[in-house]
Amino acid sequence: MHLGKFYWPERGGIETALRQISEAGIQLGYEVLCRVSQKSRTPTQSECIQQVQVKRYFSLGTFLSVPMSFGLWFDRQPEVSILHLHLPHPLAEIYTLFRINPLKTKIIPYFHAFPVGHGKLGRLWFQWITLPILKRSHQILISNPEMLKIVPELNQFSEKITILPFCTDSITEEQRLSLFSSREENKTVLAVGRIVPYKGFQNLLQAWKKLMLSHPDLNQWKLVIVGDGPELPNLKKWTQENLSSENILFTGDCDDETKNLWFKKSTLFILSSISTAETFGISLLEAFGMGLPAIVSDLPGGVSTLARNGECGKTFSIHSNEDLTQALHFMMTSADQRNFSGQKNLKLAQERFSSKSFLSIYEKSTHAK
Repeated sequence: MHLGKFYWPERGGIETALRQISEAGIQLGYEVLCRVSQKSRTPTQSECIQQVQVKRYFSLGTFLSVPMSFGLWFDRQPEVSILHLHLPHPLAEIYTLFRINPLKTKIIPYFHAFPVGHGKLGRLWFQWITLPILKRSHQILISNPEMLKIVPELNQFSEKITILPFCTDSITEEQRLSLFSSREENKTVLAVGRIVPYKGFQNLLQAWKKLMLSHPDLNQWKLVIVGDGPELPNLKKWTQENLSSENILFTGDCDDETKNLWFKKSTLFILSSISTAETFGISLLEAFGMGLPAIVSDLPGGVSTLARNGECGKTFSIHSNEDLTQALHFMMTSADQRNFSGQKNLKLAQERFSSKSFLSIYEKSTHAK
């Protein structure tokens, strides 16, 4: 059983990871249950998605990014051999601490991120609630070893920790080469993510404005931002007041097919996140699987693992908007660099982030003593 905030087709990094692990469990022969929340005030409902039994509980809304959904507490407790708790998730953490017997159920949390932005409350919660759960856990899953630097408190559980990188589908090198010419003609910079402050989209738009003013020869390029979120109206308003609508496109929420189409036809990808709330960057990995070069912020954690000191294409400092502007200019004016980095990124996705590798590591974690 998985306890998460939301499940596909709701989109987000944790939601993607939750779906990947759930479907891996099905491949390994488990019966897989997911207990998550509704996004809106709709009744509790159950459905089967790719053999995963998903139950979405009625939610009163969100508070501090936590869905106020209490149906799990009143539901019948199923017999569970393995419980995956996707952290951070306060209500599910309380449920795990008081309702799950670690002598009967293997508790294997997936630690996605520290509760960034909640200050002292977040730190107290980690000490009083999260740490006791980690102490009771059978294994602890993290996406990359750099997480141990971001959250050094995890180092005390080093003997329990398994690195389970996310996975992505990849095209072939031949397919990448066949797409290269049309991508170059499209002259499109693509950003994908939930429209929230830590994704850095406001900084990206400001850098784009500066670039267009200082280099009018690049005005044929387009910036496409795929995603939805609470900051979208503010970004649209700022864009209308400061930029030409001809080379900026906000798509809003997109289904997977449409998002993949943007990956297929875009020239260049950018991950502009500015906070360690971005612990990996699944959209960046998806771009790699499509053979795209990338501009990436110099965040620690999984982001730096993918950026590879600029081998991704180009990195920029989260503390310098001028650095971001220069990174955009460099990658938008260097077709050779785009070709080289796209090839390297695709090779990385194929060799280190395949679904086969993911399944193998996950299987070992569920059978570990």
